[in-house]
Amino acid sequence: MRLFTRRSAAVTAAILLAVGVAVPPATAGAGPAVIDDHDSHIAPRAFDVFSSTGGTVYATDNGGFGRVYLAPGTMTTATSTVDLGPRPRTFTPTTISGSRIAMPVAGAQFDTPITQVRSCLIGTCPTLSTLTIPAGWVYAGNAEDRAVIYHKATNNLGLIGWTGGSVTNQWLMPADYSDDDEPPTARGDATGIAVSGGGDVTYVNRAAASGAGTVHYLGDGTGAVLTPTYVVWYIVGVVEPDFDQTHVYRVLRSTTEPNPTPALVRALTDAPIEDLVANDFGVAYTIPSDAGDGTSALWTMAYDGTPVQYARPLTTNALAPFLATNQILINDRLAGMPGFYKVTPGSYSGSLTGLVPVRGANTFSVGVSHGRAVYADDMTADLPLFTRTVTDGLPGPESLVTGATAGQVAISGPYVAYFRYNADPSKMDVVYGRLDGAMKTTTVPMSESGKVALSGRRVLVTGGARTRVIDAETQAVTDLGHTYAAIFGEYVAMISYDTAAVTRRNLDNGTVQTVRAAVPGCVSPCVDDDNWALAAWGHEVVYAFGHQGTVPDHVAGLWNGNTNATTAMPMLSDAEGALYTEVAYWSGLLLVARNNASVRLYDMRNAATESIVDTFAEEPFALDGNVVAWRPLSDLKAVVRDVRDFVPGHTPALRYLGGGVPTAFGTDAAPEWDARLLLSQNMTGGTLTIHSGSTSGPVVKSIPVSTLNGEISTTWDGTDGEDADVAQGTYYWTLESGGAAPAPVLRANGSSPVSGSIFVSRTALAAPSLTAPALSTDVTPSTTFPVSWTPPAGAPAGTRYRLERSINGGAFGLATTTGALSVAYGGSPGTTYRFRVAAVDPAGRIGAFSSVRTTVVPYQDNATGTVYTGSWATGSGGSFYGGSHRYSGTAGSTYTFKATGTTIWLVGTKSTNYGQFQVSIDGGAYSGLIDSYASSVQYRKVLYGVGRLSNTAHTIRVRVYGTSRRPYVGIDGVGFLR
Repeated sequence: MRLFTRRSAAVTAAILLAVGVAVPPATAGAGPAVIDDHDSHIAPRAFDVFSSTGGTVYATDNGGFGRVYLAPGTMTTATSTVDLGPRPRTFTPTTISGSRIAMPVAGAQFDTPITQVRSCLIGTCPTLSTLTIPAGWVYAGNAEDRAVIYHKATNNLGLIGWTGGSVTNQWLMPADYSDDDEPPTARGDATGIAVSGGGDVTYVNRAAASGAGTVHYLGDGTGAVLTPTYVVWYIVGVVEPDFDQTHVYRVLRSTTEPNPTPALVRALTDAPIEDLVANDFGVAYTIPSDAGDGTSALWTMAYDGTPVQYARPLTTNALAPFLATNQILINDRLAGMPGFYKVTPGSYSGSLTGLVPVRGANTFSVGVSHGRAVYADDMTADLPLFTRTVTDGLPGPESLVTGATAGQVAISGPYVAYFRYNADPSKMDVVYGRLDGAMKTTTVPMSESGKVALSGRRVLVTGGARTRVIDAETQAVTDLGHTYAAIFGEYVAMISYDTAAVTRRNLDNGTVQTVRAAVPGCVSPCVDDDNWALAAWGHEVVYAFGHQGTVPDHVAGLWNGNTNATTAMPMLSDAEGALYTEVAYWSGLLLVARNNASVRLYDMRNAATESIVDTFAEEPFALDGNVVAWRPLSDLKAVVRDVRDFVPGHTPALRYLGGGVPTAFGTDAAPEWDARLLLSQNMTGGTLTIHSGSTSGPVVKSIPVSTLNGEISTTWDGTDGEDADVAQGTYYWTLESGGAAPAPVLRANGSSPVSGSIFVSRTALAAPSLTAPALSTDVTPSTTFPVSWTPPAGAPAGTRYRLERSINGGAFGLATTTGALSVAYGGSPGTTYRFRVAAVDPAGRIGAFSSVRTTVVPYQDNATGTVYTGSWATGSGGSFYGGSHRYSGTAGSTYTFKATGTTIWLVGTKSTNYGQFQVSIDGGAYSGLIDSYASSVQYRKVLYGVGRLSNTAHTIRVRVYGTSRRPYVGIDGVGFLR
């Protein structure tokens, strides 16, 4: 599965060029307010430059698809430009001819011809009048005093006034332009029109003596341009089979021949032209540079000269004849002073003549939460991160969060998270923390860093090869595997890339619900690599994706976890031409970005009522209960707007998102209960209530609370309503919203009131009762043995136990802290352990320690230093200590072992065929006969013991007696108390 990547502005340009004129939103409101209003560090680019005797018009990227500017008269670096508005979203550029500027309006679809043009005379700009093209005709170009239009059905070219009226001066075209999907392109002035399209070039001389004009077919070609004297164009693929060969031609505009013979200006081999302009002095053209980095090489030449390459590569093909001079205007972004330069054809360099307006910064990511917006843009090369308040859809002061991100950001209440590039290019840093505190970092593989999201203090990293949830305070990581996920509160919804199953997991208790079953017949990856979306809001999950199961399909739905019902989502189906690209869901509102460049908001509580947020926009976008944020494609600067502008009267539901809520207090480390509760919306006038006995028990104290940035910060000092200290014990808290109709605040699932318990610690708990075996072999055949205890009276829920141990008489140290009442302790042979345990209440107060219990782990029968004489055999079995024992039935055979200890235990086997033996300690006389007989087999039994020895090394020797009919003696180990 590829990283989570969505279509960038550059990738979608071809689609977005076809979008029509923006229309007002479906509901009234104050309109979107820009929150990201920085200038970019990237030098601006100019596009579609046209110059005439009246001035120069051009488009810029301006941080997005740009704006159109007019520089009246002769451009200089001091020229004040006129802003003509957003760059038209169409392949037909804004042009200037004489003093007339024409801005075409895109059709509804990519291949829809242009039927509306906005225009102005330089003296009246930026006020634009609209020309609606008559039925059957489409816009072809600007001819100064009139618009050039084309009739596909008749293959006629005609003129029409800029205020409308009848079509005049109609000419039948010699080339059949009507065969092409696109109408011809016309570049004209008051005396002539150059027409190109479909590989043919025609010139219409409007200055003919008859006044009707004459038509001259110039032959094959494209990119026809006019100079005062010439028509200039080029043709690719002049000589087969070398279709990369390009020839540039010209003819006199004053020609009287209907099909004049063009004059060759220049033949280019293996250099396809990207753009061509000309004036009466010479031509300029760009071709791909040899660097292969997307830049272009600019060549200029006088008609009677040779081509000269410009000093620097160009990053935009912005070329135009400059007014009525012999120079070419270019946009040189790599010059020491980026801007417009005048270049004389045949010259190596040019001179600065004008500046392109500052480029606006692109917004890379945006989030909103509790009246704050967070966003990252390209103000600097490091993509800084900013936050600012938003009140009623209007932005407030801005603050810098950090100077460097990787362009992905998220916010929830007081927490923010973002990606930052790691020094290792194969890794990515996830940075997160409170806006008023220190940041923490978790590093993940680059392949697992698709997008970042936040809900409360939970950070979600998803959209890559794996999904993770990170606790912003503890940095604990939950790995959710090969999934794409969305998060809200304690719930995370997941789509499995492998099976296309959709599930919802409760991060608090681990329970999993099936939203949509796995797709039969899936082979990983099952989910389509594009057009998949997921959003969660408490008990509701919105999903949409295509899959490659046994029967490939596209599915979409809104699932309710409380009822297990699924609602159809036609706005997310693939039946319509415009598909979704991303979704956000919040308290019944569904925000959808579509690949037709519209952003729409659906009120799912009101029959999925649709509101158009923007008709020319895309992700990134964000939504919470009061604010919607998105990125218009006109300039790629994030804007915000109040949700109520689209859904009047909308009141978002309040949900609990977790937080830092202690379960106890009453020690020096925590003398008060300091709690932080995170909510989905701000709340005023709420109440946190302390109860005794249960959440519905008597009220001990009521504490007024309110939220700031989605967070309640409150304390309880352990007193009641009369300010008297409450007794030690467990109390319970509940939370209620304020207002005219107070109600319990619900958990994320929308059905359970939020509550919790608090243990007030006043005194330490009593000692538990501890149990441990004297010899580990008493209870287990391994060296791991149980140590257990019973809780002291009054131990509350959440009590933990501190188990300490001493090794071979040393000081006590921590063995473990656990909430269980026993541990399986892993001992070592030949070691003596002493244990004690204390109860630790939920506030962290350590109680009294228990009495000490001692456990000896014996040496095994084959321990280093063991000496056997005579005849001994090895028996194996799971009941023997260490899995085996030594036995002998030969009289006189001995076993000898030496170690330090004050007490010695000989451990062995008893059975019906086991008999007598004798023991000697430290070389002394052998004891009387000791019998190991038993009526049934008994494993790991103490066969002999001796105590009150000095704490030094002692030797035990065992001698087999050889009892008649039951001669065997079995030795399984020996314990020394140290």
